[in-house]
Amino acid sequence: MPRRLSRGLTVFDKLLNQKYLSQSTFRNSVSMVYTNSSAAPTYQVKKMRDQAYRICRDYLSGSWKSISSSDMVFRSISGGMSNFLYYCSLPETHTPLVGEPHQVLMRMYGQIHEGVEAKVTESVIFMMLSERKLGPKLYGIFPGGRLEEYIPARAMTCDELKSPEMSATIARKLAKVQHT
Repeated sequence: MPRRLSRGLTVFDKLLNQKYLSQSTFRNSVSMVYTNSSAAPTYQVKKMRDQAYRICRDYLSGSWKSISSSDMVFRSISGGMSNFLYYCSLPETHTPLVGEPHQVLMRMYGQIHEGVEAKVTESVIFMMLSERKLGPKLYGIFPGGRLEEYIPARAMTCDELKSPEMSATIARKLAKVQHT
């Protein structure tokens, strides 16, 4: 194992033994872990899965409390510009109870969230948009991130973005947010 990666494993182990990671320690540990590989080794994936499982179990109810870490469907999602995004889902063998999400997005704050003020402001705005049904549902805010509704989606193509109909739809949605 490369020297730098083994250092990352040790740091990662220590960090994941804490109840929740602070934003800067999480960011630093992830950058060390991924430094010498194109994909996280199984060890890091298991540790991150266990961390996500603890967060989901603590913030969600019902079936989330009756599954194990290995039962939970877990994968990294690409596309976050500054955050680390993870998909967490109940296994097919577990039916969600009334009002309980089957799948969630776990967002671990990245480098843009340097100040406490910025984190608080973003959390308040996200919560307000969620309450007004103008954004994903918010399931929990924890130190270093939040749990939110998972919405299956893809990035828009250039042709879609150039479409006058699509531009009008986006403008109407933004106007609705601005008037709230």
